[in-house]
Amino acid sequence: MQIGSCLNVLSTKEIDQSKFDKLNLMWQPKPTTVEITDAEYFFSNKRQSICPMTSCKLLKEDCKTPSTNINIVLSGVWPFNITTDQQSILGYKDDGFCVECMIGD
Repeated sequence: MQIGSCLNVLSTKEIDQSKFDKLNLMWQPKPTTVEITDAEYFFSNKRQSICPMTSCKLLKEDCKTPSTNINIVLSGVWPFNITTDQQSILGYKDDGFCVECMIGD
């Protein structure tokens, strides 16, 4: 949602899969949380200093339904880090998601 002087300052970026391919997401025998990325990876903000992202949430791949995925976690504060747990021996499937962020002025 973009309001007031912050209208149209947030835009999406092209996603570069190679960033994720380079992450060490190998299985770990003990609970190990790893940061995948943060909200800035997905969005460009022309007026970050006066129109910062104030909240973000994870949605399912349809970008409408709230995510129920317990394997991907989004922090509630800037820079809205996205993390996962590396303890599933078989990995995770169907872990696609959408990120929705709000800005304020």
